[in-house]
Amino acid sequence: MKSYLIAIVILVVLGALAWGIQTAYAPVAPQSSDMTEGRVTSLRAFFDENLAALSPEKPVLGGTFYVTDLEAHGGAGTIRYEDGHNAYVADFLYSVDEQGGVRVETFTVRK
Repeated sequence: MKSYLIAIVILVVLGALAWGIQTAYAPVAPQSSDMTEGRVTSLRAFFDENLAALSPEKPVLGGTFYVTDLEAHGGAGTIRYEDGHNAYVADFLYSVDEQGGVRVETFTVRK
């Protein structure tokens, strides 16, 4: 009976530890009002449509640019993109108007 109680206590402690670890490493949503889902979606859609025109580098061997990662906050951001052969990282400044239209002010590929 004593070993049964010890096993239950161990399971409860392990469960509490697992819950604590999960809570500690759970992703946190951005708190900035600039990162509302609508604007991020709009910015992502903008880059999906305009990346080839913005990039000073051109896709090679018939490839097409696609976004692999996009981080944006407060009018500035970083984009990672590739064409299946070459990968690039660029920094950009942007603005979003009241209708959700995106305007990229600068787009600079990191060397």
